[in-house]
Amino acid sequence: MSDGFKKIWIEIKRLYLHENQPFPESVCLVEINENEGSEEVNRKLRETFHIDDLDLVLKLRNHRKSLIPINITPKRRTIESVAQKETVSIKKKYMELVNRIQKLEASLPELDKKRHNRIIVEVESLEQKLDFLSKRLNETDQVKWKGMFKKNPLW
Repeated sequence: MSDGFKKIWIEIKRLYLHENQPFPESVCLVEINENEGSEEVNRKLRETFHIDDLDLVLKLRNHRKSLIPINITPKRRTIESVAQKETVSIKKKYMELVNRIQKLEASLPELDKKRHNRIIVEVESLEQKLDFLSKRLNETDQVKWKGMFKKNPLW
């Protein structure tokens, strides 16, 4: 096997043979050259799986059932290094960080006031709840149980 060839295991499901029954499946190993076009790949697949009807449409799917186009060769990833763009983006990010830090530093004196006001509000709320509970406890302390019967039973 040379460098340009890839071995690919392909499972074929012949949906056109049996409409109401489970479709027959077969798995074959296909060697495909990376430089081949879609027509050659299509021809190899038809020869490997003995498909004579040229009107049938072949659909390749990966393990997640997503369609894979036959006519697109995978592109090699390249990294472009342009110093001008990199420095501009770094400067932009730096300026954004500086602005955020300045806003935080400007709001520091206000934070103490906000925290103090929030604590005052929470303490007042707790005092109201405590007053309500103490009133209820005082009301329950004054009530005395006199027993179940107001008159003596006759038995």
